[in-house]
This record gives sequence, C-alpha cells and structure tokens, in this order.
Amino acid sequence: TQSFFFFFFFFFPPYEVLDPDGCIRVEPALRHVRDKIVGGLLTPKDETGDCFKFTNALAAKAVELGVHFQYGTTIKGLDVQGGQARGVITDGGRVDADSIVAALGSYSPLLLKPLGIRLPMYSALI
Repeated sequence: TQSFFFFFFFFFPPYEVLDPDGCIRVEPALRHVRDKIVGGLLTPKDETGDCFKFTNALAAKAVELGVHFQYGTTIKGLDVQGGQARGVITDGGRVDADSIVAALGSYSPLLLKPLGIRLPMYSALI
C-alpha cells in the first residue's frame, strides 16, 4: 500500500480542475484569450518553478557574462552560408554570430522551417 501511494503521488501530483475563470485567476495574462479557454489544471506541487523569475535571473547572469540583448528587434531570418548559420537578419540589419540559439518558444519552428529544420512544437492556444 505504501509503495502504491508513493507511485500515485509521484506520478499523479495533486491537481485542481479549473474552469476558464479559474485559469484567469491563476494567470491573469490569459484574460485577453478567455474565449479560447475551455479549462485547465493547476498542479501546485509539480515544482516547475517561477518561469518569470528564472528567465529574468538567467538574463541578468547572461548580461554579466557579456551577452547583449536587443529587445524590440524583430528577427526576419537567419543568414546561412555553406550550411552554417553566420548571422541573424533583423529589422535593424544583420547581426554576425558564431553561434545561434533558437529560443523563441512556439515561434522557433517558424524561424527554422525555411532551413528544412522541423521542430515538433505547436501552440496549445488555437
């Protein structure tokens, strides 16, 4: 019985079924797409962490290490030469790069598709 409880709790953490209003209560940023929400699950013990705090701390550390972020810049595509990405084409011009990380969330497939790279990602909101 004890091992079953551990298995169940570990693989099926406590959750709360949410209606659309409950989803917006938990994540107010969803209010502009309320009509597209059917419901959701709140899993308070799943230990995913606070993505906002994590990414802000990660960005601050990256800046300490010399990274320069270009906020408000639109990526138009990648400059690929000889099968190697050499730069990023933006609305402000070309940015040279030794390495490129496509960390655009659900937009990554759109950037990489013209290069023949298919990512198995899609947006959960339709």
